[in-house]
Amino acid sequence: NNGVDDVIPAPPTTDLPNFGELVGERLPNSYDFNRSGSTTGAGIGVVWPIYTAGRTTALTGASDARTQEAVADSLLDKNELYNTLIERYFKAQLAIIAAYLREDAYDTLQQTDHMAQRLFEEGFISRVD
Repeated sequence: NNGVDDVIPAPPTTDLPNFGELVGERLPNSYDFNRSGSTTGAGIGVVWPIYTAGRTTALTGASDARTQEAVADSLLDKNELYNTLIERYFKAQLAIIAAYLREDAYDTLQQTDHMAQRLFEEGFISRVD
């Protein structure tokens, strides 16, 4: 208390609990301050253990579970999008192949009709054939 009150104002103690009763003999009655240059500093650390009855572990576990659920949901969505993409790709491929087949069938029918018309005109086949 020699000159420290001039440098560090005392904090208001109206709302603070009586730490002497709570802590007991853990805090020493006096502190030695070391001065370095023109700066004086002092610090006090207080650790107040709080019993949470496992709530922090439960909240951490719930947060981890939500994270895993979100990752699983994103994987399901991603797989669903891939399945849709694959399905549409193969449907498009089948449509292209079907269009080629229809075009080939139409060309074949045109050629057959032309040949039948020529054979009818030359008299090799009857109108019914």
